[in-house]
Amino acid sequence: MPELLNITSYQSAIKRFIVGHTFKLISVRSPLLVRTFEPDLMSSTGCKVLDIRRLSKRIVWQIQNGSFTVLHLMNGGCFHWKKAETRPTRQLVPAAFDF
Repeated sequence: MPELLNITSYQSAIKRFIVGHTFKLISVRSPLLVRTFEPDLMSSTGCKVLDIRRLSKRIVWQIQNGSFTVLHLMNGGCFHWKKAETRPTRQLVPAAFDF
């Protein structure tokens, strides 16, 4: 389980990299990742990320279309920053967000 210090570090790093950027493509490989069906996660494509917040041990992305994406890092979870041309091919990568 991630500790609060890890979550806070991720929050500040992600904030620097994606706030103000627009989603170009969202790919979800694991149906277990998405816990809601309305609004559809793909409806955020073309929208900007307005803010990054922390809610307990979750990282919350505020999206321009009025929705929020809430991420929990689970056991040993982490984010990987890759260039857009290096799309993840393994099933172990549950989702990819291109900006």
